[in-house]
Amino acid sequence: MYRVQVSARASWRCTGTAQGGRRALARDAERGETMPVAIALGGDPASIYAASAPLPPTIDEYLFAGFLRGEPVRLAKAVTSDLEVPAEAEIVIEGFVDPRESWCSRGRLAITPGSTRSPTTIPRCTLRR
Repeated sequence: MYRVQVSARASWRCTGTAQGGRRALARDAERGETMPVAIALGGDPASIYAASAPLPPTIDEYLFAGFLRGEPVRLAKAVTSDLEVPAEAEIVIEGFVDPRESWCSRGRLAITPGSTRSPTTIPRCTLRR
């Protein structure tokens, strides 16, 4: 699960790249490719929880959500990329991160009461039309 903030008409900032996002972005940057992204809004509680759970990198979030649900999470292919998204999502926003583009700055981020993260730079995602 990542925090997302709209930054312009056709772009947003992805403020959390802790799970697999940063590794995938580094891999695609090394290849000189853009990284596809999909934001699923809505869905079942198990999938939403699994997206934020501190799972080891070898545990698939959809697999974990299926374990919590007692049945597999139904997935559908995204429209503009080969990513899979939850079929039960209410809205899916698709776009990409171009690692060659400049990153945008993010101010101090509140995590929990009394806990913050320092300002940093974060990827800018561009909406696919």
